[in-house]
Amino acid sequence: MSSRLASISRRALSRRIPLGARSVQVAADSTKLSSEPGEPSQPFTVTLDNNTFKGYRTEAPGLEVSVTKENLMEWYKQMTLMRKMEQAAGAMYQAKLIRGFCHLAVGQEAISVGFHSAMAKDDKLITSYRCHPFAVLRGGTITGVLAELLGRQAGMSNGKGGSMHIFTPTFFGGNGIVGAQVPLGAGIAFADKYMNKDTATFALYGDGAANQGQVFEAFNMASRTIYSSLVSTHLFFLLG
Repeated sequence: MSSRLASISRRALSRRIPLGARSVQVAADSTKLSSEPGEPSQPFTVTLDNNTFKGYRTEAPGLEVSVTKENLMEWYKQMTLMRKMEQAAGAMYQAKLIRGFCHLAVGQEAISVGFHSAMAKDDKLITSYRCHPFAVLRGGTITGVLAELLGRQAGMSNGKGGSMHIFTPTFFGGNGIVGAQVPLGAGIAFADKYMNKDTATFALYGDGAANQGQVFEAFNMASRTIYSSLVSTHLFFLLG
């Protein structure tokens, strides 16, 4: 009886929704192998979709990317781990175990994993909201993040920082004030340059911060101090 009802429901559903009406085409579908993968550590080339990158008054990155099976598996494991962590945090928030803010990055795992994989060990990063994965990848722990959200002593900021104020030697937390991370990022980069460190600093911000006065002031200061020597520290402002 149940199988008959299931068959009837499938036929009714197919009449209401035309085949392919809800299909979604994503850029990953059109990514092509330029060379066949071999051993896990052997690099191979993939060609990304033509619409993957768009540049405004600048050259867009190339579409051919060299990766290995080991790279892809490691990134997939990291993204899955970050998703599970954020789902656990969301469940604890809904259970009212997390009493403060809880800005989750569910669905944005590829951003933090991609950044981390492209950064050197001593490179610095500062961002705004949804920073939990960055905190783990840049030297923290899942236990430290979840304990911080719960306000426990075992948290990365001893339970006093909450969802955004989590820090490591190479990660300078999220910032609740719109655009505040940009001048802070400029200061971090300037400090490294002052100490002759060959590092890069990444300051991430969104379109909501793109019209903030402090952002443009940081741009001006960076152009006069940090960018004056391209041998040492480079500062990258990244609009997401």
